[in-house]
Amino acid sequence: MGERCPIWDHKARGVLLGLTLRHSGAHVYRAILESVGYGMKHMMEDYGFVPDGRHGCRLVGGGSASKLWVQILADITGVSMECVSEGIEAPFGSAFLAGYSAGIHGFEDIGAWEHRGRTVEPDPEKTRIYQEYFEIYKNLYYSIKEDMHKIADLSLIN
Repeated sequence: MGERCPIWDHKARGVLLGLTLRHSGAHVYRAILESVGYGMKHMMEDYGFVPDGRHGCRLVGGGSASKLWVQILADITGVSMECVSEGIEAPFGSAFLAGYSAGIHGFEDIGAWEHRGRTVEPDPEKTRIYQEYFEIYKNLYYSIKEDMHKIADLSLIN
């Protein structure tokens, strides 16, 4: 599928960088979880979300049940993650945005629509370290874009 946001490139491909013989399948699994966090941070930066201590992110769906993944997201972004309980997923957001667009309610009314579960706070030291990796993450796409496009063009599997 390529990358859809914030870099719109249908020829982008996944990359695992830095693997050694010391890494296990668990490390690869964690790297995949972290890649979602880097993508989330990248979108936040590109679309102007600035953490100010008053606003966190609300997570819905199956992934929000994972304590590990939610902590990774909080640590990478440096933003608190509020998990919405009761299994609310994407249709919740669609319905809420439709009501907002129609002028039925404002963003301040979201509390009446949801039931919050746990809130996970970022670990500042891990956020600092992840920031260093994030800079590598952002540079990597531009460094290998041309080769990814060649691979996409050569690929027998789309």
